[in-house]
Amino acid sequence: MKAALITPHANREGGRPLLFESYFQMLIFEFCVGSFSVCECLGSIHFLGAQKCDGSDGPFINRAEWSAAFYETFDPNDENGLEASLGRVISVRDKLHQDRLGMRENIDWHEFGLEQAFNPARTVLNILLRHQIELVPETTNLING
Repeated sequence: MKAALITPHANREGGRPLLFESYFQMLIFEFCVGSFSVCECLGSIHFLGAQKCDGSDGPFINRAEWSAAFYETFDPNDENGLEASLGRVISVRDKLHQDRLGMRENIDWHEFGLEQAFNPARTVLNILLRHQIELVPETTNLING
């Protein structure tokens, strides 16, 4: 849904979105957070599967573990640039999300723009969707190229 709002504004003739800039950036940030959550979930599932664990004991899975399983599953040779794109998504997500109080970086709102944040998140989802392309509706705006 966020991509459906972001994409038409980003591709508008003249290059300027109709949405107020701060709202446009927050939509992009929310898209990155959603993309991050999908990746964290899928990476955790694949990590647990490799450990032959169903997750019922509620183990903590750290970022290095789930991300390694995620990359290995969806872009093992990094042919599609998944690691760099997800790294950028993680960086954007971490700008506002604090895992520990007082650890937030200074925020440069320009980093929440189309090229800096939306496109890497869209690339990540694009790679995931292409992994099982037969299940993807033809009308999605998340597949590019």
